[in-house]
Amino acid sequence: MSDESVPCSRCGRENSGCHGLPGEWVLCEQCKAAEAPPALPVRGYSSAASLPGFRLPDERRPTPLWYYFGMAFFLCLLALGVIYFYIQRNSRDQAQFAAAMQAAEKAQTTEEGLRIVDRLLQQSWYDEGQKAQIQTLRMLLQKQEQVANAVAAARQEDLARKADAAKPHPAPPPPKELTLADAQAVYDKALRMAGGSGVAKDEAAAFSLISKAAYIGLPDAQHDLAAMFAGGIGCPSNLTSAVAWARKAGNLGDLESQAWLGWLLASGSGRPVDLAEAARWNELAAAQGDATAALNLGVQYVHGLGVSQDCVRAFALFSAAASHGNAEAHANLGAMYWKGLGVEQSASNAFKRFQRSQELGCVQGTFALGLLYGIGAGVAKDRQMAAACCLSAARSGHVGAQKQLGRMYLNGTGVSWSEQDAIYWYRMAAAQGDEFARQAVDAYRNTHLPSVFAPCESCRGKGMVERTCLQCRGTGTTTETVKGRSVKNCSCGWQMVNGRCPNCGKVDTSPVQTVTLSCPACRGSGHQQQTCDRCGGSGQVRVAGPAQATFAQMIGRPDPGISLVPSTTFMPVSLHPFRTGANRGSGI
Repeated sequence: MSDESVPCSRCGRENSGCHGLPGEWVLCEQCKAAEAPPALPVRGYSSAASLPGFRLPDERRPTPLWYYFGMAFFLCLLALGVIYFYIQRNSRDQAQFAAAMQAAEKAQTTEEGLRIVDRLLQQSWYDEGQKAQIQTLRMLLQKQEQVANAVAAARQEDLARKADAAKPHPAPPPPKELTLADAQAVYDKALRMAGGSGVAKDEAAAFSLISKAAYIGLPDAQHDLAAMFAGGIGCPSNLTSAVAWARKAGNLGDLESQAWLGWLLASGSGRPVDLAEAARWNELAAAQGDATAALNLGVQYVHGLGVSQDCVRAFALFSAAASHGNAEAHANLGAMYWKGLGVEQSASNAFKRFQRSQELGCVQGTFALGLLYGIGAGVAKDRQMAAACCLSAARSGHVGAQKQLGRMYLNGTGVSWSEQDAIYWYRMAAAQGDEFARQAVDAYRNTHLPSVFAPCESCRGKGMVERTCLQCRGTGTTTETVKGRSVKNCSCGWQMVNGRCPNCGKVDTSPVQTVTLSCPACRGSGHQQQTCDRCGGSGQVRVAGPAQATFAQMIGRPDPGISLVPSTTFMPVSLHPFRTGANRGSGI
């Protein structure tokens, strides 16, 4: 405070008792007395100003920091206590829930477990997940109770059935023994139902009736049942059952079943191949005059398939089949005459047989005629006729004829030269899986592709390779024997070369010396750069294009697939049901 008098900030009067700095809030004694609180009586103290810690109202005291820290610590302890309480309560509830669920699962009876579950459902403090678990357990217990009741009922029924079986029952009457006459009547009815003759057509009902007749032992019914199983007529297709019933019919002398079994077991069409059994069935059918069975048996004998090879026996079987007008048999006879298998070789007889086979519609015979016309064997040479025969067989899908026709087009034999027509027929043969035709198609593609080059692997594209020097063997030096110095002056004025004067012939009598010189071929390195043998110094080699075998070169090679030999394939035999008239079989 300064000694100068300052006006009162409230009343504005000047008073000597009011001192302070200019602008400071100063009250006079009267204003102070008016604002001062009344004095409180305090025992033991003479005045209020003498109380400890007493402050005037206009003085402000800040709250200490320890007060706030204490309050925060107290609130944290309170929150932790509440959290601990709820955790303990939740753990206790979970333990009680788990114990109750375990007790319900391990209850001795299902009823007791259901009672425990019902009591749990009555509680209200479980959450939704626990209630779902309780409901699932209740459903499982109910299902368990249902199963137990069903097992008990089944046991009761079993006991009742055993008790009923223990009672004496009258014996059933013996079944009526069916005869072949009954089977024939059933079979005739089945034929009418299968063909819709006088009744509604019903192949399933016909199959059922034919099955009854076949089980009795009627050969025609057994044959038809095998055919229905093989073709899926009136029943699902079942080749195993078809073979079983065909064997039964074949053992009873059914010709068509025997021939069908011989072809099926030899060709393996859907069945494991059994050439020995196939030969047995073909023998039985051929003995009854079946041409196809005789042809297939001849194929087995000529190639030794399931039987010992016997070309004489094969020729006799082919002749028997050909006498019945079998075109394939005529073609095989022509091949045997051409090769001289089982008969004396005769090109004229081969031509006659092939010609007869071609007249009967055999593709193999037509192709063979084309080959014979082409070479003039057994007939006058006629290239146009050869091309016509090969074209006819090729259009029918004969692979050998397609390849031969392609060769004719490329060589211009009997037809106009045409590379496009040649590759067309080779592609047709390759599409049927012929390996030679596939190679020819690849050669044609390589021939017409542009040349493709790749870096040479030997010289890595440099064209030169480094090899050991042949003169010094890689040492880089050579030795030479001389007398004295290799070059010096003779007395006649000429220079001596290797100790001899080329003018007067004087010989140097100096001692002989061996001199080691640097190799002049490799200049002392021991290696020489030589032209690459593989690429010829170009550094590149052809990997595709005309460098490969050309189409013409490929066609010029002999084709082992084009030859006149007996067929190795078996003629298929059909198994038809519902035969009538002469084809019906033996009957009863």
